[in-house]
Amino acid sequence: SSSSSSSSSSRKKKTAAAASKSQTKPSAASRKRGTRSSSAKPVEAARSTPVKRASARASKSSTSPRKSTVATENPAGIQTVLCEKALVLGQRVIVAQGDITEVACDGIVNPTNATISLGSPLGVRLQQIGGSRFEEAIADILAARGTLAAGEAAVVGGHSLRALNVIHVNCAASGTGLAIESCLTAADDAGIGSLVFPLIVSDKRAVAKVFTAVRDYFVQVMATNIKDIYFVHADENDALLGAYSTELGIVSMD
Repeated sequence: SSSSSSSSSSRKKKTAAAASKSQTKPSAASRKRGTRSSSAKPVEAARSTPVKRASARASKSSTSPRKSTVATENPAGIQTVLCEKALVLGQRVIVAQGDITEVACDGIVNPTNATISLGSPLGVRLQQIGGSRFEEAIADILAARGTLAAGEAAVVGGHSLRALNVIHVNCAASGTGLAIESCLTAADDAGIGSLVFPLIVSDKRAVAKVFTAVRDYFVQVMATNIKDIYFVHADENDALLGAYSTELGIVSMD
C-alpha cells in the first residue's frame, strides 16, 4: 500500500514536469516557422528599396552615392521655415528660406539639361564649391551612360558640398511631374532621407503641380527612405518663394 502510494506520487510528479516543459519549450515546428515577437519591425518598415513605377526615369551614377548620416530635424542652412505640411506616410514637405548650397542634407537637386550643364546660377555655385572631383564625377556619368533623357535623373556625391549627394535632373522638355518623380525615385534608390529642391518651377501658376507630384509619388510607393522634402530659396522676399509657401498651405497633401 505504501509502495503503491509512493509509485503513484512519483508518476504524478513526472507528468507535471513534462507538462511544464512542454509549455515553456517551443516545438520544432514553431522554431522552423521562426515566429516573431511583438517587438519585431513590420515588413514594410524594414524595407530599404522602394517599389518603382514604370514611368519613373531615374538612374544611379557609376560613382556610389554617399550614405545618409543627417538627422531629419531642420538641418543647418535652413534659416526660416515659411510653411510645412505632413504627407500620408508621415514625410514633411517644407518651404523655407536659406542658401541651398549651404544646407547640410542628404541630397540636393540640380535642375539641368541632357549634358548636365552647370551654367545656371545654382550650377555655377555647385561647381565652385564641389571642386574638380565633383566635375569629374559628372564627366564619369556622361562617359559611362551618355546624356540624360528628358526627365531623367542621376546621382553623384557632393564632395566638398555640405550635401552628401547631388541629384542632377534633365528638366529640358520634360513635364514637372516626371522631373519630380525621377528625383524622388533616385533619392530613394540612393538611401537619401532629406532632399532639398530649389524652386524647380519658376511659373507661379504651375507651382501647384510641384506639390501634387510629390504627393502622388508617396501615395503610390509602398516604402520609402525619404523623410523630409524641402523647397529652398535664398531671398525670403522673392514673390516666387511666397507663391510656393502659399500653394503648399492650400494644396491637399493627403
